[in-house]
Amino acid sequence: MKKICAAALLAAALTVLAGCGSEAEKSEVAEITRAQSRDSAQAQQTQQPEELPDFSTDELKPLYKAPADFVKIDMTLDDPTTGEMKFLYDGKGRVVCEAYTVENHSVRVDYAYDDNANKVKIVAFMENRLVDEKSIDLPAYDDTVGFAEKDGYYFKGYKFD
Repeated sequence: MKKICAAALLAAALTVLAGCGSEAEKSEVAEITRAQSRDSAQAQQTQQPEELPDFSTDELKPLYKAPADFVKIDMTLDDPTTGEMKFLYDGKGRVVCEAYTVENHSVRVDYAYDDNANKVKIVAFMENRLVDEKSIDLPAYDDTVGFAEKDGYYFKGYKFD
């Protein structure tokens, strides 16, 4: 069907280009050609990516590595983001998310701070499956302190003994 439409449009366009046909026909062919180009571009943009295999939590948990167990960072830097690991921060400068890839599986580690209790809840996802969850007691926050590691997780603004 597409080949027939394309051939008909090509014939109409050639007719117009050859000088045959009215101005209205030329305008109509030009509009149809523009619309097809637009539709083709939109179709390419909206094509669904290949579906990724669906992994179970049981398959992923043994592959999971906590951030500090996966890569050692330069803890003297304000932002040690590299090609291997990306850090996101909150308004205070604390780490709120880390993203990296372990054995071709995407990992996201989220930090939820409870300032009243001086705790952080850490939740790690691999391929959007929960693979680790823990709560860590925190010392007082100090924005002059750089990075530190505790229980395999990176923190900024906390000094652990």
